[in-house]
Amino acid sequence: SPIPFLLLGGGALLLWRSLSKKKYQDYPPLPPFTQNRVKVGDYERLPTDSPLLVPVASSGRPQRLHVLAAKRLDALKEAAARDGFNNILISSGWRPHRWRSREQYEQVLRERYGSVAAGRGWLAYNSPHETGLAFDFGSHGLAPISKTNARQKRTPFYKWLVANAHRFGITPYAKEAWHWEVKVPREAWASGEEFTDDFGVFV
Repeated sequence: SPIPFLLLGGGALLLWRSLSKKKYQDYPPLPPFTQNRVKVGDYERLPTDSPLLVPVASSGRPQRLHVLAAKRLDALKEAAARDGFNNILISSGWRPHRWRSREQYEQVLRERYGSVAAGRGWLAYNSPHETGLAFDFGSHGLAPISKTNARQKRTPFYKWLVANAHRFGITPYAKEAWHWEVKVPREAWASGEEFTDDFGVFV
């Protein structure tokens, strides 16, 4: 067919992107405080030198996130600042796989939590942080400290996140007050290209 040959150069690329973006806009709205877990198996682990990782403001050592997660975090920060929550920081973003083996992982769980079953909910073997789409807050009363988890869930900022984070495509790990995630289509994760004009969609 001669039709494909009429779509040349930048025009074809723009058309393809337009159609792809329209397709992804069919995702339904993301309800408030709805878990939508990021799993390494649905993506891959980003390497240390990935160009998809960008710097984000942190409460300690420098941190990076996947560019699409950082974009949504920036939008959340702007909205939160209007409600009095300024200088929002994260304590942990992307990080590499930390375990030498499954055996080492399970031994740490037994030592730290008493059993593998008890520890698995607090410490993952394949962490969503490895995709660059998960982060831990490190300000406004939130921090990755399990013994203060109940108190963190009573903070004004946590309550604000429960009511508002979904508007930016940011979803909770309900067990941990500090841990939040951004789920995007795998194609968007792999390319870093934006897939929607509305961050608050359930992917």
